[in-house]
Amino acid sequence: GWGPLPLRSGFDSGLGWGSSSRLGSGLRSALRRAMSAASTTGAGAGAGAEPEPDRWPWDGAVVTDEAPLAKVLRYDHCLIATHDVAASVAFYDKLGFDEVTEENATATDEVTVLRNGAGFALHVVAADEGAADNVNLLMDDAGVKPPGHTHLAFKVPNVAAAKAYLESCGIEISGERGVGGPEVRAVFCRDPSRTVNELERNFSPMVPMEEGAFTRAAIGCGRIDHVGTRVRDMEARFTWYARVLGLTRLVRRYDVNPDVLKNFTPWISRSEADVDVNFIPNCNTNAAEGNVLTRGGALRPGIVYACLDVADVEATKAAYTAAGVDFVDAAALAGAAGGGWELPPSKVKDLGRPSIFVKDPDGSYFRLAQEAVVAPSKKHG
Repeated sequence: GWGPLPLRSGFDSGLGWGSSSRLGSGLRSALRRAMSAASTTGAGAGAGAEPEPDRWPWDGAVVTDEAPLAKVLRYDHCLIATHDVAASVAFYDKLGFDEVTEENATATDEVTVLRNGAGFALHVVAADEGAADNVNLLMDDAGVKPPGHTHLAFKVPNVAAAKAYLESCGIEISGERGVGGPEVRAVFCRDPSRTVNELERNFSPMVPMEEGAFTRAAIGCGRIDHVGTRVRDMEARFTWYARVLGLTRLVRRYDVNPDVLKNFTPWISRSEADVDVNFIPNCNTNAAEGNVLTRGGALRPGIVYACLDVADVEATKAAYTAAGVDFVDAAALAGAAGGGWELPPSKVKDLGRPSIFVKDPDGSYFRLAQEAVVAPSKKHG
């Protein structure tokens, strides 16, 4: 399974990958096949060569045969609330994100837009409320695990080189993990408000890199690999995400432990366009408590929502309406607070294209936006 590894400062307390996963023999075999295939594919690759996409294997299994109401294409951006916007902008600069000055200079909202070389964006806003001692409300209480978006994951060509780069920038490593063996396959770090970022390479051979060759541009070989989302009732959520967002491909699952807090290891489903969500099934809070990051319409530090592109927002709206799926137009947020939509409109950027918000049954927000061609960051190295 996801092997626990000795850590510099203890495994990232919020994620705890691999501490108690119970993987079936079929999954273990799939992992061995994937790592073997990745090793074969990457054999002989030169220092500048990139092996085949580093993806979890998919054996053709599906969550449901029912046609999805929407088909997500890619991650567009995430909204991150922080207690210190300037410090967070400086932190994400080290992870390859540039401030989009031409867009931010003319904005009338409270959003600072950052974008990386692959075109993926972070919308950074000031939180309305902080947390005592700057704790992460989703991650830092070992005994209380609310639902919500727990982390962002970026692909890197070499995990050891990524770790050395982060440390050279003064960024503390909050955790490490392996995949079916002792090799470190991912490292974790926290932004100034303790939001978790993962830098990973799960199966493909590490790209050889000379000391100091890893730069900010090497983080995120694509937009992002996945968002981690903590959920209740894993079977029901798998079906919801397949039907409502189109994550129909069943990539990874296991028999959950009756002790909910021991279910650290993610289930994974995927869209036809290769969009993954990692579901963390260790939620143990009451559904009546709502979304801890947006409750009462006041934002608290963390990943507030994930935005995904779709080919046709209007068609998605029609499908949702016919199926009785609750959603709200982004432009109508100001009048939707009474209906349970607790996103402050001033902290949601007008994208200049149609978009809607939908919530999973646990209250985690997703924004679906009309796809657009976005110019990547111009800054390199």
